[in-house]
Amino acid sequence: MKKTDFICFVALVILCVISFLPIRSTSLIYGIALFGWVQGLLMFAAPLVTLFFVLKSKDSK
Repeated sequence: MKKTDFICFVALVILCVISFLPIRSTSLIYGIALFGWVQGLLMFAAPLVTLFFVLKSKDSK
């Protein structure tokens, strides 16, 4: 497995693991729990990491 594939895999595994953690957050930002913000950030970041490395590998060929 290439290093970039491994990094993409780790990003997706982190997203999956955090999705199923039983967290009860009382911290709210703009009426949304902090856990919701983290979920949204990870759902946005995981595909971006994958796309970044896919485009990077195409450029180096």
